Amino acid sequence: MLFSVTTTSRAEVDWITEGVRVHFPEAWAAFRDAACPRAGERLVDANARLLADPDPARALAAGWPGCELVVIDDAGHGLGHPGMGEAAQAALDRFVCD
Repeated sequence: MLFSVTTTSRAEVDWITEGVRVHFPEAWAAFRDAACPRAGERLVDANARLLADPDPARALAAGWPGCELVVIDDAGHGLGHPGMGEAAQAALDRFVCD
């Protein structure tokens, strides 16, 4: 799981969606392939198309090796639903380094 804080400037979005590939080339390639960018299309735009799809989570999850898709019924897109917070915490707990 990769989190970022950004002001969403073009340069920051380009780094988050394109530049990060130098640090995680295999995961980035899987992410890119799942987004199915069209010729000349920025990865962020390809992902925007996926997010407009009725079932984007499954399409995105298919591109990440070892991904676990967790669907919280009626949770919407925010962490305000108790199930969302619990699922996010469970995901983060798998990556804690002591």
